[in-house]
Amino acid sequence: MEGGSVTLRCISDANPAVYTWFKDNQPLLWEPRRPYTLDPVCSKDRGTYRCQAENQYGYLGSNSVFIDVQYGPKHTFVIPSPPGEIMEGGSVTLSCSSDANPAADYTWFREHGGSVEELGENYTISNITTELGGNYYCEARNAVGLQNSTLMFLNVTATPSSSSSGTTTVAAGTVAVLLASILLIIFLWMRRKRASRKAPDQGGRSDTRQE
Repeated sequence: MEGGSVTLRCISDANPAVYTWFKDNQPLLWEPRRPYTLDPVCSKDRGTYRCQAENQYGYLGSNSVFIDVQYGPKHTFVIPSPPGEIMEGGSVTLSCSSDANPAADYTWFREHGGSVEELGENYTISNITTELGGNYYCEARNAVGLQNSTLMFLNVTATPSSSSSGTTTVAAGTVAVLLASILLIIFLWMRRKRASRKAPDQGGRSDTRQE
């Protein structure tokens, strides 16, 4: 378990003998005649170890030993799919990711709302409403420990309501009536102006005929 200690010893019927330690087939820098000690053990120490004995007469490799380091959840976070804003009526899947050994079990929570009674790595919300927006997080737990993820804000955008559509239609109708009224006023003004221009001309021609 992480935080403990383990010592590996290499024994060979050879005289003299020099030992080389390997982890996952990669040589380790260690005193050739000393046991290999991991203290404290951490998650990165998990792997397969072996030693090799050699002298001027030859060399011989040992059997392999797998060290399975168990540790509580680390680096726990939430990934939304799709990311970004979610339209009301749509759906979203939240996935919880954590580094743990043994593998973690997951529980979902909503901030200030307690558990959402959903277990498992993924949590899907279908036909979502604005009331379901807010901060969500997951808890990763195994036999060694537990860890909560950071908060993930779920932004749910409301769709335009029928009343909003009605307001938009009324506003558009008002603008159309106003524009028509302006055009009518301009038309009447131009017509009146033309009539006023013709009146003096007709009067002048009448006076000439009388003379």
